[in-house]
Amino acid sequence: MSSLFFLNVRLNKRWGFVIYRTDYSSEEDWIKFTKMLDTWTSPVIENKGSEEAPLIESWKRNWYMSDKDKFENASPSQLRQHFNTWLDTLSTREQSLTRPEHYMFLVVDKDILDIIHSQPPEYICGLSGTVPYVLALDKDAPDENSDYPGSMKVDLRNLMYLYEEGLERDSMRGLCLKSSEWFERDEIDLEETYAED
Repeated sequence: MSSLFFLNVRLNKRWGFVIYRTDYSSEEDWIKFTKMLDTWTSPVIENKGSEEAPLIESWKRNWYMSDKDKFENASPSQLRQHFNTWLDTLSTREQSLTRPEHYMFLVVDKDILDIIHSQPPEYICGLSGTVPYVLALDKDAPDENSDYPGSMKVDLRNLMYLYEEGLERDSMRGLCLKSSEWFERDEIDLEETYAED
């Protein structure tokens, strides 16, 4: 992992995403998803070969928002409202930071859990077939007159890269490509994103 990543996360000694679960039909698939989320980001950290990698791995902790009464089938608007309320509960110091977990969150719905149902929880290089993913939502709803969707799909294998790229941006707009509904780690050019819109 780059030293820039390490420098950005070492003060808090924590990094990760806020993840909302909106489907509660299978506890087994949810547990499998959380395991996949952990194991599928680890190879990316290890492959960097940095002496900082073990520390970065140990600081990886997501915030899981899993409450059937609150979040089952919740709309993007409801999730945004809860997320922004949650942000207000953070310390003043934490609120002053601009990190990915402060301007976007991830959503796991039934479609996503159905996709991972038949997937092995262990990371497989060269995986074929339907790719396990999550949906990333901007904390701010897009303007009605804007082309910006306020959301994008993220391949589980790219979550680490999303966080790393997100440390260099101040909003999800700088990560969301105009040409794709997917986060593409190798194609981020600010001119191709909604950063300036």
